[in-house]
This record gives sequence, C-alpha cells and structure tokens, in this order.
Amino acid sequence: MRAFVVCAMALLCSQTVVAEISNCHVKSTNSKTVPIRQTLNSAPVGYIKSNTPVTISTYNTDYSGQFFAYVSWQGQPLKSVKNRALRNSGWVARESFVCD
Repeated sequence: MRAFVVCAMALLCSQTVVAEISNCHVKSTNSKTVPIRQTLNSAPVGYIKSNTPVTISTYNTDYSGQFFAYVSWQGQPLKSVKNRALRNSGWVARESFVCD
C-alpha cells in the first residue's frame, strides 16, 4: 500500500526536483543562441549564447510533453525579464543542453 501511495503521489506531481547539476552547457545545432522560456508553456523571452555553462535545478514537461530543464547561468541577463532575480534563469528544451 505504501508503494502505491508513493507512485500515486509521483504521478500527481508534475515537477521532478533533482540535485543541482552544474557540469552542463547549452548548445544549439542550427544557430549561435538558445531560446529561454520564463515558464514552460510560454514563448521564448530571450536567448543565451551556445556553449554557455548552466546549472540545472529541475526538470519538467510542457503541455505537449516536450522535456525541459530549468537552468541558471552567470552573465548574459535576459533584459526582457522585469524581475531582476529571474534574468539569469529559465526553461531550456532538452535538445538544447548537454551534460558531461
């Protein structure tokens, strides 16, 4: 019964929290920048340069089932984001980052 409750809770919680992973960087296969979203289901609010080192703090999927990671980085603040605390973080699609 305990295992069932744990499984049910995991299914109900859409966001998976992970320990921070810091040996990653964003990459782009077709341009020199990677789009960053402020929320999972929003349009990109800005772009960061390919090969920028990032720290991943959590993973999730958007409404269509596409896999994303919430990342933070140093430098290159997103000027379109009004909240200064969020200018160096956002959601990146799975195909846009690599971890060692």
